[in-house]
Amino acid sequence: MKTTGRMAVVLAGAAAMLMALAPSAQADPLGDLITPPSNPDAYLPTPSGDPWFTPPAGFEAQQPGTVLGTRGVAVQPGTTSTQLLFRSTDSKNNPIAAATTVIVPDAPWTGGGPRPVVAYNEATDSLGNACAPSSTLPRGTNKEIDRMQECSAGAMP
Repeated sequence: MKTTGRMAVVLAGAAAMLMALAPSAQADPLGDLITPPSNPDAYLPTPSGDPWFTPPAGFEAQQPGTVLGTRGVAVQPGTTSTQLLFRSTDSKNNPIAAATTVIVPDAPWTGGGPRPVVAYNEATDSLGNACAPSSTLPRGTNKEIDRMQECSAGAMP
């Protein structure tokens, strides 16, 4: 019994010491909202690792909506997909580069009038660029690709 009691006291003391010496982390979301961190790495999106998403030097001087780059990507069989990198603005009216993907069915349009256009704006709630549709669509990991296929079915013959 004495050994068990001593062991409990030693373990409790070790735990108390670890707690006292451990670095503490404090989250203050309201304070961060009122006074944002001065370190941009604390709030900017994570880098994608794909150099195509890096805008050209001087892009900030371009008008919003200016296409900065294009590239073909594979998204769905039976379609031609093109990504556009364009000049946009963030919530504080600062210039940024943003990307979108245009998906066009390969089959010729046989309906009346011009081919319908479907704009699908996926809800995005992550600052991680690896989760952005411009990253997930070409990798085949987009969570809403089935919904996009249903929408684009109306734009196919």
